[in-house]
Amino acid sequence: MKFETRPACLEDAAAISVAHLDSIRSIGAAYYPPDVVEDWGFGLTPDIYVKAMEAGEVFFVATGVIDGIPAVLGFSSHRVDDAQDGVSVYVRAEASRRGIGTALLRLA
Repeated sequence: MKFETRPACLEDAAAISVAHLDSIRSIGAAYYPPDVVEDWGFGLTPDIYVKAMEAGEVFFVATGVIDGIPAVLGFSSHRVDDAQDGVSVYVRAEASRRGIGTALLRLA
């Protein structure tokens, strides 16, 4: 699977939300009970990512094609809260195990 990485922009928020939910529901479900997965994905709307970006959290996306349609395959984010760094990486199930998560982690 071919992919490209780049810094995310506000216009990516909806696609980030889709990728985040896919990752939680598919990959997360292999490691967590259904109630945890449901709670984890509850309320993940594009607005959450927009607010995080506006507050200074930095996002990167990996883009590619799924079923012939351009898509965000995964994303990473980096934030600094006081003196603590926080990094998150999520990859859609269809795009997992292809180096996308590693590339996104390096960017974050």
